Amino acid sequence: MKSYKAEELFDENGHLMPELAELAPKGDRRMGANPHANGGILLRDLRMPDFHVHAVTVPRPALLTARIRWCWVSSSATWLS
Repeated sequence: MKSYKAEELFDENGHLMPELAELAPKGDRRMGANPHANGGILLRDLRMPDFHVHAVTVPRPALLTARIRWCWVSSSATWLS
């Protein structure tokens, strides 16, 4: 932890040095102000494959094991049979 050189980042009261605080983005440039990152302004439905087609009938617990293979194609998951 000494490699972080906290004495250069914080004052004797443990507050971030003002010159470093000035480097943080202001207003709309903040990460939380980004509509893609704040989790509320740009809402849209999540596109998912129909997972019901991969359902496995289990007659009773611990009777069988099933595996589903998948891979990433482009920006969406593609299920392989």
